[in-house]
Amino acid sequence: MIFVVPEPKIISYLLVDPGKGAFFRRFGYDHSNWSRLQADLLWIAHHHPVTLIREVSFGRKYRIIGNITAPNGRVIRLITGWMSPTDEPELMRFITAYPA
Repeated sequence: MIFVVPEPKIISYLLVDPGKGAFFRRFGYDHSNWSRLQADLLWIAHHHPVTLIREVSFGRKYRIIGNITAPNGRVIRLITGWMSPTDEPELMRFITAYPA
């Protein structure tokens, strides 16, 4: 599997969404270290089981749950959502993350 977490998903979505942004900032993530959050999300993807949630007309949706150590040193458990398009089944694109 190839996991992809695009920069805009971090800086223009996770860190600015009112709820998600406040959550991630509480643990020390912000725009100055957005790549740390990207790396942590990829770490979850590479080190925890992938669960198929459902098939849709344009691909498959997956969930991966895992723990990471945030910049402030606290361990947090996240649920991450991923999408594998029908035409690229080996590619897993990051969709969202939220507390478990």
